[in-house]
Amino acid sequence: MTRFLATSAAALLTTMSAMAQPSVITDIHWPYIDSYCTFWRLGHRFDFNDPESWRFVFFTQKDGLHEPYAETGFAAIGHQLRQLELVSREETPAGETRHYRSLGEAPHDVVVTMKAGEEGYESTGYAGSIAVSGPYGEETVAFEGDCGA
Repeated sequence: MTRFLATSAAALLTTMSAMAQPSVITDIHWPYIDSYCTFWRLGHRFDFNDPESWRFVFFTQKDGLHEPYAETGFAAIGHQLRQLELVSREETPAGETRHYRSLGEAPHDVVVTMKAGEEGYESTGYAGSIAVSGPYGEETVAFEGDCGA
């Protein structure tokens, strides 16, 4: 019985400690954002007509004035919107992996692993994961979303 109580107490403390950790990847609430790629947490219900549902974990914007059209990434890390510099991009049999690094103080590495899904007239659906690591901690979230004009 003592061993059971000790094991249960340790599991409870571990769970409470994990619950107390602040999120590293936080949501960006930006209704009607003008973006190229927009990814939200897996399971989040995005409704184009509901501004409250415009909550994202990652988005990109394209510079439409200068060719080649550069695509810049953004993520909220520790509740701060951070611009991301693309470090590398790799096509894999499972999809695409992009490695970004946040600009400014306390840089974080951001790895976006994405697989294309259903293609529409103006956009392509994607699903995958975003992993962030740096001074604020580490976190990985699953996402879904789309890219396209």
